This record gives sequence, C-alpha cells and structure tokens, in this order.
Amino acid sequence: MLRLLRGDFIRLFKSRIFLLSVFVMFGLSAYAVFVKWSDSKMFPDYFDPPDHILFSGTMYLAVILAVFIGIFIGTDHSFGTIRSKAVIGHSRAAVYVSNLIVCTAAGLIMYAVSIGVVIIAACMGITRKFEMSPADISAKILINAFAVSAITAILSAVSMLITSRTAGVVTAAALSFAMIIAANTIDYRLMAEEYMNDYEITVSDDGGIVYTQLDTTIKNPKYLTGKKRKIFSFAHDFLPVDQIMQSTGETQEYREKQVRFPLYSLSLIAAVTAAGILCFGKKDLK
Repeated sequence: MLRLLRGDFIRLFKSRIFLLSVFVMFGLSAYAVFVKWSDSKMFPDYFDPPDHILFSGTMYLAVILAVFIGIFIGTDHSFGTIRSKAVIGHSRAAVYVSNLIVCTAAGLIMYAVSIGVVIIAACMGITRKFEMSPADISAKILINAFAVSAITAILSAVSMLITSRTAGVVTAAALSFAMIIAANTIDYRLMAEEYMNDYEITVSDDGGIVYTQLDTTIKNPKYLTGKKRKIFSFAHDFLPVDQIMQSTGETQEYREKQVRFPLYSLSLIAAVTAAGILCFGKKDLK
C-alpha cells in the first residue's frame, strides 16, 4: 500500500493537469479578490467584507475535480497501469484506496489554494476584513474540507469504474454539473416564500399589459410543505455541494445544523467507497 501511495503521489506532483487545476483555482480566487479590491476603491464608504467570496469558488471545484480525476485515473486505465498493479500482486481494494487518497489530497490542495488566496488578501489589507470571527471561518473551512472529500470520493468512484478516459471525464463532468444544478434547484425551492403578493393584470389603452400590486397575498404554489419539504431539506444538508453553497451565507439556521455536515460527508464517503471497492473488485480490467 505504501509503495502504491508513493508512486501515485510522485505521479500526482508531476502531473500537468494537477498543476493546471491548481492554477485555475488560484486564478478564480485571485479574480474574485480583484473584483473586491476594485469595489473598495470605487465605493470607499461602502463596507463589503469578503466573507461571501471565501467559498464561492469551492462549489465549482467539483467541475475542476471532475476533469482532473477523470484524466488522472483515466490515464492509468488507458495505459493499463491499474491492471498491471493488480497483476503484480496489489489487491484491488489497495489500488482503489490509493487512488482515492491521492485524488482527495489533490482536491484538498486545490481547496486550500482557493481559500488561501482570499484569506491572505484580507490579512494583507487588499480587501476589507472578514466580518466572520476566526472561529466561524475555521469551522466552515473544516466542514467544507469534508464536503470536498465527499465530492472527490464520488468522482473517484466514477472514474475507477469507467475504463475509457474520455468517457470517464465526460461522465464525471456531467455528474459534477448535475450536483451544482441540483444544489441551486433545491436552494431555490427551499427559499421560496409561503405567500406572495397578488397582482391585478389589466390592458392599457395602447394595448400594453399593466401589472398592479394588490394589498392581498396568495399562497405560493411552489412553496414546499410536508414530507416534500423534509426531503428537500435533508438533501440540502446531506449533499456536499449543497453544504458548500450554504456556507457562503451566514444564518442562525446554518449555525445550528452545521455540526451534522461532517457526519453526513463521512457517511457518504464510506458508502460510496464501499460500493466502489465492491464494484471495482468485480470489474473486468482490460
């Protein structure tokens, strides 16, 4: 196992796609910092802390990870390296876990670079100071580290089970976009107001449509209730991209439930890894 890890880590730090992925995450955070810096110069009297940009790039790390993991593991499949590791005596579980550990380390490095740029910029006075306390920032960083690890576990499982590099990258990328879209959809549905203002629609003399807001309110048909709301709420807390999305804001509700997020991420990592190892053990390696 140690030999596998040593070899995989050496390959990781020599990988151009890994270095490119780190650079992309650095660039995204640097651009967000630049926008904040520009706003502070244009509106010096307006206090806009960098709290909400600290994890804004982390949610889209799923896409970067999908491409990186798909290529990194897919290359091993294409060159027959994974099959060779199994042939020379390494167990399939060890091969799987080694790739998972290395990809998780890569994801956490990208994550650290992403948030590190914002934190350093705030400490150096390039942006305004954080409104969050150091304890809150530390807690969110740790929670999202577990979420990033869970995303990595999901994408690694997909790439380990798909031997074609191209198919693996496409599938992993599609899955990452699906997770982001699902997170936005769930958040949108949960944020819908229970009641909304009623409007009267009339036609003006020139044929235009005029909307007049009334004093009365009506029930929002898109507002979730009962079991459906409970399911959406649980999914919003359980899914890793949803956890990261919630961390970009600061509410009392988030404070109360954030302690459960690492447990959800760990359970997802354990379930996906167990299923991945089981399926990989039965897979015909060509």
